[in-house]
Amino acid sequence: MTDASPATPRAYPSTSLRWAVGSLVAVLALSVVVILRLHNRVDAYEAGYASATQRVSATVVSSQNFSRRIDLVTVEWWDGEPHRHTFEVGDADNFPVGSVIAVRLSDTAPDEVYAESSNVYGPADWRVGIGFLIAGMILATLVFLARGAWLWRAARGPARRYRAHLLYSYGKFDWIGVPWLSIEDNDQTWYQCVMWEPWVATLHEQAVIEGRRTGNGPFVIDVPGYGRLWPVGRARRREPRLQNLVRRHPNRYRLSRVGTAMLLGALLVSYGTAVFGWLTAAALFGYTWLLTVFCAGATALPVPFLRARTYPRIPGLQSFTPTDNPAPLPKPYPHRPRRRRS
Repeated sequence: MTDASPATPRAYPSTSLRWAVGSLVAVLALSVVVILRLHNRVDAYEAGYASATQRVSATVVSSQNFSRRIDLVTVEWWDGEPHRHTFEVGDADNFPVGSVIAVRLSDTAPDEVYAESSNVYGPADWRVGIGFLIAGMILATLVFLARGAWLWRAARGPARRYRAHLLYSYGKFDWIGVPWLSIEDNDQTWYQCVMWEPWVATLHEQAVIEGRRTGNGPFVIDVPGYGRLWPVGRARRREPRLQNLVRRHPNRYRLSRVGTAMLLGALLVSYGTAVFGWLTAAALFGYTWLLTVFCAGATALPVPFLRARTYPRIPGLQSFTPTDNPAPLPKPYPHRPRRRRS
């Protein structure tokens, strides 16, 4: 179907774009907080190091080498009574037990001890972390701006009407349901992955949609009475490899996007806190989540089990096809076979 049509009013806002923009803003804000904390730590360390004038020689009494964690070295010195302090180092092999290193003691705070060694973690390493965070902020902003320009260009293409079939690609255990549209363009069938929206679960399997594209780029799809579906990746001439596109089959045990963020965050922050500290763990989670949102087009683990009556079709808008009573599909799309329980 190739006739032109006016712009379709968007009934529901795009939650996927809100998730993408919100995630980017949240991660950038988190990065700024982490950078400020690291900068303050550098200033405090350098000020304390400069004021620590008392120098002593300390003996290494414990050298712990961890393959996947920061190594720890414990030193001991005497000033009438024994004192011990533990440093975080890059490689504990550089500090064998019995070796001697020079340390500085604060005159105002007895607990503040500074090692005169470049192998001990200190301001230089924190500055490297600040540099990585700044680079990550710039890269994430540029990448998301490029994706936004790509979507904006696709949405400015001419509008045409197409007949489309709604399909899903499911992951393991059916926890991930990513929507696809097979779009009939005369004798050619295109397969377009789209960002998931809460009202997608209320759509029928067959409908006439309004698609916009520039050249052979992706489809930006308007569904009358519902809203706009933004593309994830290019439009394909063939069914995607390693994916089985089938009809939607409901499953009540699926994670929402909030649940996904909480699960991913709990795993990464727990591991990162034990290995690197909570500041690095928070930054690691933020950029991992950004990568997930960018690659999945903000479809990461959607919520197809929402009740259909929550998102009804908005009345009063022009309908291009009797979507409430759709015709049968021209060819069968078999249900995904269920695994038998042993």
